[in-house]
Amino acid sequence: MREINGLFIDIGNSLGLPLFPFSASSFAVAENRHLVHGDVSSIELALKKGFIPVVYGDVVTDKKQGVSIASTEMIFEFLSSKLKPSKIILGTDVDGVFNKNPTLSKDAKLIPIVGKNNLNYVLHGSTGSIHVDVSGGMKTKITMLYRMVKNTGATGYIINANKPGNISKILKGEKAKYTLIKQS
Repeated sequence: MREINGLFIDIGNSLGLPLFPFSASSFAVAENRHLVHGDVSSIELALKKGFIPVVYGDVVTDKKQGVSIASTEMIFEFLSSKLKPSKIILGTDVDGVFNKNPTLSKDAKLIPIVGKNNLNYVLHGSTGSIHVDVSGGMKTKITMLYRMVKNTGATGYIINANKPGNISKILKGEKAKYTLIKQS
């Protein structure tokens, strides 16, 4: 993951983006596979100085197990509780949340909004990834993002990060394909 993250940082910096990498192992501690403690002051400083912090799934020290895996979603959940962002964007390889796996079913339909009224229905129909995904796939992404939105008041988005410009469009409030995750 460090090598992939390094490539991501290099490409972003070559495009003029002030990306700054943060390994979860440098700021977070887990207990029984849950992030329970961390010092985010360096991330806050990077934000104040105009950098874009980049985190990724990583191995972290664990008070009970010695070490454990912290998925990117777990790290986002931990950071969102500390930093209280207004938007939380989870990038995937599909345009958002669908009623069926869109890579397997051509008739899959995008679910534009997930909130308390349809959360259980959406989660019931969600599955893991067809690719290797130690974080649990779309079901875990939806669950964790909903929890983050509920705990912070942020607006949550699940988007296709493989499509150029998608993240920028969300940040600027422009039209893009995504699933909005809201608390109500």
